[in-house]
Amino acid sequence: MEKMLAGHYQVLKPLGGGGFGQTFLARDIHLPGQPLCVVKQLKPQVRDEQSWEVAKRLFDREAKILYRLGDCDQIPRLFAHFEQNREFYLVQDYIEGHSLDREIAPERRWTEAKVLAFLQDVLQVLAFVHQQNVIHRDIKPANLIRRARDKKIVLIDFGAVKEVSNQTTYTRLQTSLTVAVGSPGYMPSEQASFKPQFSSDIYAIGMICLQAFTGLSPQELPQDSQGEYSCILLGDRLSISLGLATILDKMVRYDYRQRYANATETWEAISQLKQPSKVDYHTSTILIPSQSLTPTPVGLSEPIETNLEKTLPTEFTPQLPSVNSRSRQAYRHRNILLNKVKNYWIKGVLETSLHDKALIELGLEERLDAVERPWGLTWESSEAPQQKLPRGTRIIDKFNELGEGRSLLILGQPGAGKTTTMLELTRDLIALAETDTAQPMPVVFNLSSWRGHKQSIADWLVRELQVKYQVSKTISKTWVDEQQLLLLLDGLDEVSMQRRDACVNALNQFTQKYGQTEIVVCSRLGDYETLPTRLQLQAAIYLQPLTNEQIQEYLRHTGTELETLRSTLAGDITLQEVAECPLMLNIMTLAYQGMLIEALPNCSLSARRHHLLNTYIERMFNRKGAGIPQGKVQIKQWLSRLAQQMVRESQTVFLIERMQPSWLQTRRQKWIYNLVFILSGILVSGGGAWLIFGVIFSQAGLAINLIQSLVCGLVGGTICILVKNRIEPVEDLVWSWAKIKPNIFLGLRVGLISGALFMLVTWLTVSLIYQSPLRIRDFLPSAIAGLDAGLIIALIRSLQGGSIETSTVPNYGILRSAKFTIMLIFMSAIVWGLMVQFIMGMSFIGGVIAGMILGFFSPAGIACIQHFILRFILYRNREIPWDYARFLDYATQLIFLQKVGGGYIFIHRMLLEHFAEIEQ
Repeated sequence: MEKMLAGHYQVLKPLGGGGFGQTFLARDIHLPGQPLCVVKQLKPQVRDEQSWEVAKRLFDREAKILYRLGDCDQIPRLFAHFEQNREFYLVQDYIEGHSLDREIAPERRWTEAKVLAFLQDVLQVLAFVHQQNVIHRDIKPANLIRRARDKKIVLIDFGAVKEVSNQTTYTRLQTSLTVAVGSPGYMPSEQASFKPQFSSDIYAIGMICLQAFTGLSPQELPQDSQGEYSCILLGDRLSISLGLATILDKMVRYDYRQRYANATETWEAISQLKQPSKVDYHTSTILIPSQSLTPTPVGLSEPIETNLEKTLPTEFTPQLPSVNSRSRQAYRHRNILLNKVKNYWIKGVLETSLHDKALIELGLEERLDAVERPWGLTWESSEAPQQKLPRGTRIIDKFNELGEGRSLLILGQPGAGKTTTMLELTRDLIALAETDTAQPMPVVFNLSSWRGHKQSIADWLVRELQVKYQVSKTISKTWVDEQQLLLLLDGLDEVSMQRRDACVNALNQFTQKYGQTEIVVCSRLGDYETLPTRLQLQAAIYLQPLTNEQIQEYLRHTGTELETLRSTLAGDITLQEVAECPLMLNIMTLAYQGMLIEALPNCSLSARRHHLLNTYIERMFNRKGAGIPQGKVQIKQWLSRLAQQMVRESQTVFLIERMQPSWLQTRRQKWIYNLVFILSGILVSGGGAWLIFGVIFSQAGLAINLIQSLVCGLVGGTICILVKNRIEPVEDLVWSWAKIKPNIFLGLRVGLISGALFMLVTWLTVSLIYQSPLRIRDFLPSAIAGLDAGLIIALIRSLQGGSIETSTVPNYGILRSAKFTIMLIFMSAIVWGLMVQFIMGMSFIGGVIAGMILGFFSPAGIACIQHFILRFILYRNREIPWDYARFLDYATQLIFLQKVGGGYIFIHRMLLEHFAEIEQ
């Protein structure tokens, strides 16, 4: 192929091509020696003149970027760019070498040393690119060249570059011309949606590493149910240290916000890896020696001379630990817990909170006298008890200053941002824990669920991990005992007043016994100051109220519709006190938008707050698009009922499936609930017995069948009476030895009562109806049948499920319980049908019906019936809507609630308390 371009470049042969253009090998005939170069031809897909002009401007802009990137030795220099025959051309340095396509293959899987060397090499180049505010967007093995002369990685094919800018000055056409670029498998979701980020390049590098380790293409790599890639899923195909596995997992996260922000941040994480790391498989703790493997970082603007693969000692590769099955399990458990905390609290609460909308820097004040220092240290009177921290101090900065075994108390007024501040700290701690497996796991708990001094904090934590995060009791106890958790405890003030001081004492006992466990506690200042006992923590931080200057500055940026509020605040001291709370200031901007001065009341501080919350509620009802499916009064009553119950039960998160009979307020409602529940047991067991004895075994007379059915119905009713009143949905069926003991006693009682009733039926049948003499052996089948029924009930009820606190579908627990009820009924029916037919020589159908009856009395079946009866009674009394999930979703649209997984929380406790005080 012979073709001359721009009178300079003689095209020799094509190197490749795609939808946007072609690449050719050429010679520059105007330079001495006619050196080789690469010519890239770009063909803009435009037809009209205006579009072509836009394309030309974009081409010129990208050429300027490429000229700037050429300062790096591992990026091809751009020699020229020009336009010819309405096509664009780039002329770049020719890199002699081969692409990584040749090095990555199933039969040539890379060692960890080679992957680390590759990461060190390519990330420093990419860091230079990102520092120029440029995203490559098409990183793949074919665009990474191993240069022949020095074996370094050269990053090529920058025709897809995108410069990051804060200004949006181009048209939709421009976007279509510059963004739709990438290669399947290496292109993350946000890039496919035309929103590339710096972390999009990090994703591509991570996928290349997984491909090099395993020999699998990106399309062949396994994903979990959430669409995430993980080293754990690769099993024995991957031999890798825990530290590098953690880094790779973060690089290829689906959500770009969960990855490293850019190449520099990724490079820093890689540089912190040590050698040789040894894994303690019993505790999953990584033991780090003092010698670092990382070479000295090289200036990114200079030629990079360091090659990690050359500097590593020869024994490096065999000494790196592989992740065996036990360490993989521990690593997986750790990642699951971190992911649940992040999804539940950071994504579900922090990132969607109303409070977080006010981007105002809160002032921090250290309260030296708010805590009782460990080891009896006391505050000296010469030091001021209240010290303002420098402006710009973040909570993570103060927490890190405390050193190993950190403990901190966060105090503030209602609505001051305590929970938000704690969750911001949680977010930063999770980011650190995801990159360093030696760091403790940050976990958020709410102290309102602590039930009293009879329960130690350690036992409470094990229970909360089991219930709220679905962690088995064995793993939970190990984590607590080995102090692998970083506890973030919210809501000390939400513990009932009768138990609050006992809770403080329990926390102090815990910190004395588990001194290395790091802990953060949140509380309202007023509630904490009334306690006779102080927490034994290292430090306390008080969130200062907003100043009038901060309030005015915030309102100045909200537009003219709040001009009335801003001018009123200037001369209204009471209203200023209300606005000192960040949450209330946020609500003000929504409630008082466009209101006249005359509409604002002149009253006390508490009345102002009450008026503000009422106005906010009305504004949310009346705002555009908030169609009301029911009347406002009815909706307020339902929300008030919900809030009152959450306050009564010290709940933070409400889940529909966790509704309990305690919702029934009157004696009549409770009587109806118990009666309907018992009748349901009687009807199921009695009706089933009628089918068995009256239809299938129809030799007996009507009177005998009636008596037998009545007795079986009484057995079913007795079971419902003996069952605990608490509704316990079942998400998954797992055998529980812990539950077998109490259920054996339940089964024994059921068996004795059932046996006695069955023997009564035998006596009535034999003695009164058939008028035959009674023998002891006539009662034996009845006694065995009764005990057999009791044993089966005990065994079925010993099947328990995991918790449902973090489910993503409302009422998910009851839906799962219904599914397991059907499954148990089917299994029990088959087993009993076969047993009755082949062992007892009786009808298969009779056994099937008997098995179905027993399946009904499983924990899942009982939970479904209880839940349905409770919901129906509350609905008939107009205390809840029938479609409760739809109503709660509507309240979320009105910004009264937040949806967290499968549960709901009020946007703030102040609003919850306000709704709880509304008269029904």
